[in-house]
Amino acid sequence: MIASLGASFAFSTYVLFLLDKGLDFFQVNVINFIFMATIFLLEIPTGAFADSLGRKNSVVIGYACWALSYLIYFMSGSFWMFVLAEIFGALGACFISGAFEAWAVDTLKFKGFRGTFEEVFAKGSIYSSVGVIIGAILGGYIGAVDLALPWLAGAIVLSLLFIISQLIIAEPYFKRKPLKLKSTFDEMKKISSASIRYGMDHPIIFNMIIAGFLLGVAVQPWNMYWSPFFKDTLQVDTSVLGWMFAAISLFSMVGMYFAKHTLVRLKDRKNVLIFNSALIAIAITISAVIGAPYLVVLFFLIHEIGRGMWGPIDSALMNDYVPSKQRATVISFDSMISHGGSAIGLFASGLIANIYGIPISWIIGAVVLLMVIPFLMRIKEKKR
Repeated sequence: MIASLGASFAFSTYVLFLLDKGLDFFQVNVINFIFMATIFLLEIPTGAFADSLGRKNSVVIGYACWALSYLIYFMSGSFWMFVLAEIFGALGACFISGAFEAWAVDTLKFKGFRGTFEEVFAKGSIYSSVGVIIGAILGGYIGAVDLALPWLAGAIVLSLLFIISQLIIAEPYFKRKPLKLKSTFDEMKKISSASIRYGMDHPIIFNMIIAGFLLGVAVQPWNMYWSPFFKDTLQVDTSVLGWMFAAISLFSMVGMYFAKHTLVRLKDRKNVLIFNSALIAIAITISAVIGAPYLVVLFFLIHEIGRGMWGPIDSALMNDYVPSKQRATVISFDSMISHGGSAIGLFASGLIANIYGIPISWIIGAVVLLMVIPFLMRIKEKKR
């Protein structure tokens, strides 16, 4: 929740901040392309780092990098400094991705947890969304004063989180290996190779990885252009965008809450994900073409319900079929492929939005998302 709070100060004003610095839609997406491409390159090494040297160490380093990224954004105003900030932000995300999830799962198992991970991830996502709502609302008001100030607020909170995580995260079950450069890299290489082979050979994991890739491509125009689209459509003040982002997070939380209940009705996790894909694609298409300002916002918020349901189901399904020793690396591999899709989506949607406009980029994203369904239909789970 604290991480989400710190990160979200800039969420509602991020694109507006970059546009205010003289960048166009394509340049904004190029900066984010750098972020996704960096994650694509570093996910596996950082995941192997976590599995070799400890998930706590990985998470702590991640928060330090994340805080530095926000500080660079606050202090700079040029394209290349923004690129540097995104590289540090991506490095932080890589160290945290997979490692935090793997630490949570293995710590719960160590303490004898016998519940379902769908519920755990759903609750975690809800707490995270609460942090996002608070941070986005505050960030909107702070950004109305100066669009650079949300970055400073985020840097302060994330720096505090770096200290807190160093003090409170524990993994007594983890056997740390001696820090010898050659043997450490050999071990990381071994874990990486085994994890990638597992991900490619396991039918469920493979299809989920492909689904994650396509989802990463599809969502970028919606993630990047909602704030300028809403601002132009509704003619609202910057401070109101924080409340809009809070509404986005709230609808996503509704999806997280209904994830478990939807699973009971549809019986199979792949059916929930197929339903989510259709809901998201239909809602976002209506939002792009309907024209009436408040209906644009309404259907955009409805699509967030589907995205909220996706996360807990996806995380639980992946973790159910990944061996503990390779958990962080396999999840990082999945994240790497997903971010590779995000990089492609950013580059393509930036060009499309610049040439054809934001609504067309949203519709194309919806079409790409529907391509997920055939891969989800191939998933066949064992009875639990």
